[in-house]
Amino acid sequence: MQAAKDLLRPWFPAFAVARSGSIEDTKASPVQFVTIFTVTMSAVSAVICAIVRGPLGGAHWLAFAKAFLLLAAIVSTVTLTLSFVERHGRSYAGVLMAALAVLFLNCLALPFGRVADLFIDPILLALAVLGIRQTVIAARAMPFRHKLPAVSLGVLAGLGYFLVINARGLASVLSPEQAIVGVQNLDTLFHAAIANMLVNYGTVSMGMDGLVPVTYHFLSHIWLGCLGRWLGSGTYQAYFIGAQVVAIPLLFFSLFLAAYLLRPRGERLRSGALLALAPLFLLFCTEMWNTSSYLFSESYFLAAIIFLLSLPLFAEISTTASRRRLCIQAGCVAVVGLLMEMSKVSVGVVFLPAAGYLLLRQLALKARTLLMLGAAALVLAAVAAFAIFRAMGGSLKMVDPLNFLWEYPELAWPSLVANFVLLCATIVVWIVSRRADRLCAEAFAIMALAASIPSVLLVIPGGSAYYFIHVGTFAAVVFVVAYAGPWLEHRVPSLFRPELLVAALVLVTLDTPQKIRSPIVVGEEWAELARRTSGYLGNATDVGDSTRKRLGTLLLPGSGRRRALAEDMMRLPRAQSIKTLRDRGLADAPGSAVFVPPENVPFWSYLQDCRTVSEIIPALLGVPMIRGLNPTAAECRNEANYGFPAYGPDSVSQPTSDDELCAHATRWGLRTVFVLARPTEVRRIDCRR
Repeated sequence: MQAAKDLLRPWFPAFAVARSGSIEDTKASPVQFVTIFTVTMSAVSAVICAIVRGPLGGAHWLAFAKAFLLLAAIVSTVTLTLSFVERHGRSYAGVLMAALAVLFLNCLALPFGRVADLFIDPILLALAVLGIRQTVIAARAMPFRHKLPAVSLGVLAGLGYFLVINARGLASVLSPEQAIVGVQNLDTLFHAAIANMLVNYGTVSMGMDGLVPVTYHFLSHIWLGCLGRWLGSGTYQAYFIGAQVVAIPLLFFSLFLAAYLLRPRGERLRSGALLALAPLFLLFCTEMWNTSSYLFSESYFLAAIIFLLSLPLFAEISTTASRRRLCIQAGCVAVVGLLMEMSKVSVGVVFLPAAGYLLLRQLALKARTLLMLGAAALVLAAVAAFAIFRAMGGSLKMVDPLNFLWEYPELAWPSLVANFVLLCATIVVWIVSRRADRLCAEAFAIMALAASIPSVLLVIPGGSAYYFIHVGTFAAVVFVVAYAGPWLEHRVPSLFRPELLVAALVLVTLDTPQKIRSPIVVGEEWAELARRTSGYLGNATDVGDSTRKRLGTLLLPGSGRRRALAEDMMRLPRAQSIKTLRDRGLADAPGSAVFVPPENVPFWSYLQDCRTVSEIIPALLGVPMIRGLNPTAAECRNEANYGFPAYGPDSVSQPTSDDELCAHATRWGLRTVFVLARPTEVRRIDCRR
């Protein structure tokens, strides 16, 4: 054994551990560094969002505190269970299942309502306290020069990603106001509407005309809808709170953890700063041209979190000889694979073939059996893919090799290069490593192929092939950092240093337009709200004419200008409509729907995108509409995507009698219809009479 270690030491120097024992045996491990980074990033995001939203109204500061508590509890669960598992030689499957259980703990708010707080909050608080206590104890063992970078990087990440995420105008901290003035992106309204229909009515629907079903993956919508109930913020605001305070920090933590745990003890990165900075640097390099959609797509970032948390299981499976433990691991793979498919089909399509291959390899089956199982798996995969393909409206016209590369080069090429790098890295590791590393390399090579082939061969509407090929980017970052990081840390420590990586990150960021322009774009979005409000009311709230002044007005605590603009926006027709519906008891009338006749022109007009108005009430108020398609023009309702094809001409707003409205409503089990004749006039129809 010692001879084998001596032979491999030049390639994998982390076999050599400190005289006092392995790095995992000390209190201050790299996991503690990335824990401090993640918790700090989440706390900064929560504080900034709470400061911005305070004068604007909406979510109470307690909602942001509870979201931070959820993140802290998930991270604490991972660190606590990981410490136990590595100390006692248990399976990582326990860590993964415990983390997912806490991640979805807020979903208990769906069956139990506000009563769920009585057991959700104490559990999360206890986990967070235990985890923070462990981190504080570990931090005492860390030199100050290690603690300061962990906190500093977390603060910078919180500030930087607040600007980057909110600059896209999707689920942003200004989403409620953007919906009112008519500039909200259709994606956010679409997903929030589905989430509300799921948690309020138990169906996957957009709610634009009753509860017409649509085909869509739904796990992220359930998670965010339940999060809104638990936070007390409502689904619409839970979309930006859940993303910025919980999901994105957790995504980075999962990325760092996967890169750390993919190697055995003694062969991992020893520096927590390098463990955080190296994956970020590689990720930043791929983002110099593309749009970083994993920061904004709620279905993708939830699936990516589960995917990254599951990758360390590959390393464990590749060293497992026990059939009993393999059965446990196979069960865990089945659970996480199902969760990925329910959140984002593309992520499960990339993960499951690699995981299944690795499990079959470890069962030590004969070559003929493996070939037969492989052929059967290919047939089943082809049948399943074709079924999904047809269910999503696909046809043979979607087979167009290389179309994605030419139509969306900024999305395709960086990820394609990353997948190619991953393939090259797996070949190198396979050549120089032992059997366990070879098996892991084979699984990652399968993921690189599974991520690239659908994107290269198929035309997937709206550039959605990105969500296939980018999974390979995450896998490439994890694999390269896990295997090359320890080698570089030992062989070229003068070059592979945190200071140099920080400098490289700064240079890459300066050459990434979407990141550099994010403060300007956030300031412009804030100014656009003021311009549209003043354009309708005739009076303007001054939010500044420069980026510095605009950001100061938006981000400084207690800004009177924010409150003044919020009061002005409450006089806009859509804001008055929402207030009128709430005042008439819409929230207290289960099984309700809203009908807006075409004569209510202020509701249907003043929109940057006329398609969005049909989803404002389902998204913001959580109730379906009756005949809710925009009557003003064909382009407002004949959208080829976003579920619009499920609705016909009868779903367009048109003069409708009370009996007709009730006939539409009772078809879906709805009992009450609120007719919004004007922004300040609502008539209630009881269809049970």
